[in-house]
Amino acid sequence: MGELQNPDRLTHPDQLRALAILLMVMVHAAATWTPKEVSITSFLAFVISGLGGLAAPLFVTIGGWGMARSRLTKRKILTRSSFLLTCQILVNLAAPHLFEPFTPGILSLFAITILLSPLWLAAIRAKWKNGSPVWPVILTIVVFLPWVFPSALGPSNWDSRVHTPTIISALQHLLLTGTYPLIPWLAFAMLGSIIADHRTAAQVGKEHSPAPRPILYLIIAGIAFFFMALGVATNQKIPLALPNGRAVLTFFPANTPFLICAFTGVGILWQATKKLPHYQPLSDLGQRSLTVYVVHFIPFTFLDRLDEVGGWSTLTCSLVVLAYTLLWIPLAHLHARFTPTWSLEHLLRNLVAQPIRKLENR
Repeated sequence: MGELQNPDRLTHPDQLRALAILLMVMVHAAATWTPKEVSITSFLAFVISGLGGLAAPLFVTIGGWGMARSRLTKRKILTRSSFLLTCQILVNLAAPHLFEPFTPGILSLFAITILLSPLWLAAIRAKWKNGSPVWPVILTIVVFLPWVFPSALGPSNWDSRVHTPTIISALQHLLLTGTYPLIPWLAFAMLGSIIADHRTAAQVGKEHSPAPRPILYLIIAGIAFFFMALGVATNQKIPLALPNGRAVLTFFPANTPFLICAFTGVGILWQATKKLPHYQPLSDLGQRSLTVYVVHFIPFTFLDRLDEVGGWSTLTCSLVVLAYTLLWIPLAHLHARFTPTWSLEHLLRNLVAQPIRKLENR
């Protein structure tokens, strides 16, 4: 996920990764400190759900982008996958009010995606006999699987998606029925790799290239689809989007309308932030996204009842959520200046580089 400072690395993905982690912190904080008087269909809840709903898709897309650009050896794949699975357990232990110890989540999604990267990267990079890419067919299949086989992805209920009493249930959650199962979330990693491959091809072929056509097509089609979904929600008098339950767009599980709209949001954010001026604290945060993701859950364990005890108003909850979210920007910058080696990213880099150092010492 994040890496140490490197003068040759691109700043845009780092800042985009920072945006993703800020959105994830925000949605987790909002879910922890929620005023009782706010309806799930209110404008505030809609804005938070909309922005928070793009956090994980953006995160996974950037992860796929990084995998497509990396030279992953078997050892790197196994080391990173094992490390991320361990970090997932740390997250679960840090937030026992949300997860069981072995509940799969977004870090286990990264782990299984990295583990299977040789297979799915080869598949989407394949071409038909006429030279056209295979990935549109593969991506379409993955996106529409929830629509064709909705029962296979489990019920739209949080408790059932985190309850993991056995190894079999953990595997089921990891692949299909969890909070961030491989199917259909692999689609976002595929999107990131498509963006990375297009950028590499553009660099080789032309010095100046427009925005990737696949992204532009997805944005245009996705915007049209969003207004269709809005029309359906209005006509049927049901919520447009909910984390789970009966709505046009649902996050748990990620249904096909949500996937299409999330593709659109990710595409818009990716293109809109390309011209974002470099801001070092934001880059520092992006390079420490794994550490921040794990650590930001810890205060929730001790402070998740503050809003109930203090009887916080909507304004108070909103200010606390905003302050807690933005706090991680200066914290990450201070970390980069004074304790840059105290991070999960640095530990992972050392684990991956250890065999190379042993060979050099010989």
